[in-house]
Amino acid sequence: MLKEILCRVKCVTLLMFICHGFQDWASLDCNFEDGLCNWQQDISEDFDWLRESGHTRSRYTGPNSDHTTGDDGHYIYIEASNKIKDETAVIISPVQHSGPFCLTFWYNMYGKDIGALNVYMILSGGNITLLLTKDENHGNNDWRKAVINNNAKDTYRIAFEGVRGDGSKGDIAVDDISIIPTLCSLDCDYDDGFCNWMQYDGDNFDWTLQRGPTETSDTGPEADHTSGNGQYAYIDSSQGTKGGVAWLMSPLQNAGKYCFSFWYYMYGEDVDRLAVGQWYRNGTAQVVFRRKGNQGRKWF
Repeated sequence: MLKEILCRVKCVTLLMFICHGFQDWASLDCNFEDGLCNWQQDISEDFDWLRESGHTRSRYTGPNSDHTTGDDGHYIYIEASNKIKDETAVIISPVQHSGPFCLTFWYNMYGKDIGALNVYMILSGGNITLLLTKDENHGNNDWRKAVINNNAKDTYRIAFEGVRGDGSKGDIAVDDISIIPTLCSLDCDYDDGFCNWMQYDGDNFDWTLQRGPTETSDTGPEADHTSGNGQYAYIDSSQGTKGGVAWLMSPLQNAGKYCFSFWYYMYGEDVDRLAVGQWYRNGTAQVVFRRKGNQGRKWF
């Protein structure tokens, strides 16, 4: 599959340079409201990504609506019905400038037969890098955000590969793809969402955005720290079980020295612990901050 992608990438790149010149670069951004934008189906694959509004064609899999509007907007997805396990669909972006980039998109992987979603960076010189892989059922039909930091040494394209799973309940959807030519920022006040921070798929429950007091009495803050009337992120202990964890993760950052600051609030007789750690590319982790128990009614 990747050899076929690479061959087509080289050909398309050459034609673009000849026809448009080096300064005319097509945008990778797409919310799929007006078609596939500048993305191209890889015709050498087993089937195509489909553009859809509302629910997918199968029950108990796929989103109920798009991410952009939450109503009658469009997204792309792979339809698992009438396909064979491990068959693939690939859609490829236009060529992008070399250099650092922040790639964000939203994905939906709901269904008991989910296969895999793979995202690749394909350099014009021939190198192919797997940027992200997801291969599990989320257990609901929520959209989740993916944020990818990277630094391309050459001009490149992005490829989304959908892999069909064990059965027809394996529709995988993607929406609102965007890229900016800089590394993703960690800064966030949560007033406009989770910014570039992501819910981790392998934990027990999710972080929640809240404005004003939490829904449980005698725990949590009365207001956010930023303005007193904005949003903050918190874990709702009524949604979890004892010992359950919720992880909120930043995009990958370059190596180097950092000053990382945040405000935290830990009030309630049943408060357990808050930990902040660094998770390295090789899989190792290091806790850099930890607090345990009730700290009182105050932001620290």
